Amino acid sequence: NMQPSSLFVHAVTFHSATQNLCEAYGMIPVGFRLGSFRSVNMKNSYERICEKYSEGIMIKPVRKTDAGIIYVPDEIRDFADKIYQRLGVRYKIAGYNETQDITVDGDYKMQDVPELIIHTDERQRIVIIRVEGEGCGLKERLSEVIASFGDEPDWVIQIWLSVNTPHIYSEYEELKSIGFFFSGLKPLCGKREGIYMQWIGDFKLTMDRYVLTKGFDEIRRDIESFYSKCI
Repeated sequence: NMQPSSLFVHAVTFHSATQNLCEAYGMIPVGFRLGSFRSVNMKNSYERICEKYSEGIMIKPVRKTDAGIIYVPDEIRDFADKIYQRLGVRYKIAGYNETQDITVDGDYKMQDVPELIIHTDERQRIVIIRVEGEGCGLKERLSEVIASFGDEPDWVIQIWLSVNTPHIYSEYEELKSIGFFFSGLKPLCGKREGIYMQWIGDFKLTMDRYVLTKGFDEIRRDIESFYSKCI
């Protein structure tokens, strides 16, 4: 009765039962939220072989079957093509110079400073950020967040960025320059299409130790390749 644009799931990576169940219902792996769970806080019977575990992101299209025109940096274009094709929806990845075809939500406007929604989880040491409005100084604002961690280990940041505007090109490069890397898509979950970028600091990424389905293991290797370019 809710009539969602899509179904969206975070599946844990210390077992594959949730991933298998969701894939059986037609959900598609599209990326990862890295470092969601500190092993020292886990109170279950699963083996704690990773310092921090992550979540796999899964999507099933429901009402939204046309992603429209999206702008993605060249290095993630092949990944975006692969995922949107698996989702079986209509989409167009614009060329770098096709800036005249901007499809932006009317409430999403360029501002003097970026409008950010920030959620901080002290227990798991993860910060989740959504860019609601573009503005100058995104790199500086994120640098301030990183500096706020001080000497505490295990902090990670996940940020959501819209790809319905070519401003993503500059945002992507700015964030890469301070250690962020691409970690997946968030397609079909609203008026605007998005991607995730991740900062993990000194936290050692050990994705090969996760318990994953075949579909997740394939994109795990993709995300590791993006990570390897930032270290």
